[in-house]
Amino acid sequence: MTDKKISARWGLLVLIVFLVTLSRLVPYLLDIEDTFNFSPLAAIALFGGAYFMKRSNAILFPLLALWISNLVLDNVFLSEFYEGFAFFVNWEVYLAIFAIIGLAFFILKKVTLPRVIGASLGASILFFFVTNFVMWLTYYPVTYAGFVECFTLAIPFFRNTLTSDLFFSLVLFGSYELATRRYPVLRMEKV
Repeated sequence: MTDKKISARWGLLVLIVFLVTLSRLVPYLLDIEDTFNFSPLAAIALFGGAYFMKRSNAILFPLLALWISNLVLDNVFLSEFYEGFAFFVNWEVYLAIFAIIGLAFFILKKVTLPRVIGASLGASILFFFVTNFVMWLTYYPVTYAGFVECFTLAIPFFRNTLTSDLFFSLVLFGSYELATRRYPVLRMEKV
């Protein structure tokens, strides 16, 4: 790939991740309720895992997008839930996003619509199990009954996770595919 081609592709990938990350703030800015777990984070993780050529960038960009958007959300819109400045909270979400990036490495070696949909569904399930497993170990009795209670109470949040993962995955992957068709210089050469 030429430097110009790499630069244009890199710029598009970063721009898409940045814009979608900003969408995390929209429900809070518009004071829209019932948007808990409606987030682009899993889709960004899948997208990064599929399109960033360097694995370090594929890992770094989604986790950085999560951290930066969390700094704004936790310290501006959700500050009443924290004492002082919230620098790094909800580590289980980072763990889940990291696992979803790994899922993308495995499933999205070749990007197709069925694979994107399957990866999106897998990301939703993975996020649900990782984050709620940590919640169970942290806030519930570590018993079978505590496990069932934790996961049962989490089911209503799963709808938004499924919906947002599919929506944002289709937006991210679709936008990128449309852009690469319109501007062939953005296409990635598989090496």
